[in-house]
Amino acid sequence: MEHPRWNVWQATDARLTCDVAHVYGPRFTAALNAPPVSAFVADGSPVTVRAGSRM
Repeated sequence: MEHPRWNVWQATDARLTCDVAHVYGPRFTAALNAPPVSAFVADGSPVTVRAGSRM
């Protein structure tokens, strides 16, 4: 993945409000329903995703 450097800020009030099992699958329900350990906000940009290669 390639993109310009993003500005990043520490989030002070993070939460995920969605039907986790429906959106991400039931295996992620426990982890994504728990309070976040850390969170940040990035301004983002277009990205380039390239095919991976085995190491």
